[in-house]
Amino acid sequence: MIQKTRLYVLAGSMLVIVLSAAFLLFFSHTFKKNSKNLTSNNISVSPIEDSLVVSMAVTGDIMGHLPLIQSMYQPEKKMYDYTPAFQYVAPFFLSCDVVIGNLEVTLAGPPYTGYPMFSSPDDLIPALQKSGYNFLITANNHSYDKGKAGLIRTLHVLDSLKMRHTGTFRDTIERDKTYPYLWEVKQGFRMAILNYTYGTNGLTVYAPNVVNLIDTAIIRNDLLKAKKSKPDFILVTFHWGIEYQRNESIEQQRIAQFCADHGADAIVGAHPHVVQPMAWLSPTDDSLKKVPVFYSLGNFLSNQRDTYRDGGIIGQIIVVKKQNKTYIHQVKYIPTWVYKKETYPISYTIIPVQKFEKSPDEFHLSTADSLKIIKFGVETRKLLNRFEEAAWNY
Repeated sequence: MIQKTRLYVLAGSMLVIVLSAAFLLFFSHTFKKNSKNLTSNNISVSPIEDSLVVSMAVTGDIMGHLPLIQSMYQPEKKMYDYTPAFQYVAPFFLSCDVVIGNLEVTLAGPPYTGYPMFSSPDDLIPALQKSGYNFLITANNHSYDKGKAGLIRTLHVLDSLKMRHTGTFRDTIERDKTYPYLWEVKQGFRMAILNYTYGTNGLTVYAPNVVNLIDTAIIRNDLLKAKKSKPDFILVTFHWGIEYQRNESIEQQRIAQFCADHGADAIVGAHPHVVQPMAWLSPTDDSLKKVPVFYSLGNFLSNQRDTYRDGGIIGQIIVVKKQNKTYIHQVKYIPTWVYKKETYPISYTIIPVQKFEKSPDEFHLSTADSLKIIKFGVETRKLLNRFEEAAWNY
C-alpha cells in the first residue's frame, strides 16, 4: 500500500512538472503573439533599398568563472576550446557587420582564476572571433584584477590576435591616439565606440595605465572629439548600475540622458548580470532624434545560475545611411539562456530562447532546465514589452 502511494505521489509530481512546462511554453508563445500588438517604438525610415545598411549585435558579460574555464579544457588538444559554447549563436553573429561583447575577464596568463580575480585562457579570443565577434569592450570592474601586468598582457593578446577593442589603455599616449575608437565598418560608414566603467572594485589603477571611468566631464570631451571626426554613428557603452537589480537606477538614467544630449546615437550597458529595460531617449534640444538605450544586456556567458542571472539578451541595431544621412532603422532584442550540463563532461552552451521553443527536442534538456529557459523567455519579454523581439531564423 505504501509503495502504491509513493507511485501515485511520484506520478502526480511528474504530471505537475509536465503541465507547468506546457503552461509556461503556452504563455511564452501567447505573450510573443500579443506583444506584436504593443507599441514598438522601432524607427522605420524610408525603404532600405538603395541604402547602405549596417547590422549591429551587442552582447553582455562574457565571464570566466573557474568551473566554466575548467569545462572548456580539451586534454587531447591541450587547449581550451570555447567554440561549442557559441555554436548556436555563431550563425547569427556571422551574418552581422558589427558584433560587440563585454570582455569581463583579464587575459593575464596562467594560472587561470575565476571570481573574484579573473584571468581566462587566451583561447577564448579566437573562439569569439570564429563565432563572429569583431569588437570587445574592456573597461569594467575586473579590468585591473591582475594589476598592471594583467592589463598590459590582455591588450597584447587582443592586439596580437587582431581583435578590435577599447576601454583600457597601456598609457595616456595610447588613449590620446586611439580614443574614441573610430572604425570604418564598411566603405562609406564609420562608427565611433566609447567605453567606460563605474570603477575597478576598489583597485587603484597605477599610472601610466588607463581604465576609462565614468566621469561626465571626460565623457563630454570624448564625445566632442568623436563628433569632430564626423562618424556616421556614435555608440557609447557602459559598465554601470546595481548588480542583480532588474530595473535601471536613477544614476543610469541621468548618465544616459547626458550622453544623448551630447551626441550619442545609441547607449549600451552591462554589469548588473541581469537584463534591465530598454528605452528611447531624445536629446534635450532635439525631440525628433531617438536614442536607443539598453540599460543592461545581462549575462551572455557565465556560471551564474540563479534566476534572471542565467541568461541575457543580444541587442540588435540596424542602421541605414541614405543621402549622407544616418538613421536607425530598427532596434530589437534576442533572449539567450546559458545551459550548463551538470553531468560529466560539464559544458556550457548559449541557447537562443526562440530556437529552444521551436525545437526543444534538439537540446535534450531536463524538465527542470526546460522550465528555466521557458521562464527566462517569459520574464524577459514581460520586462522588454515595449520593444519587439527579433525573429530567430538560424
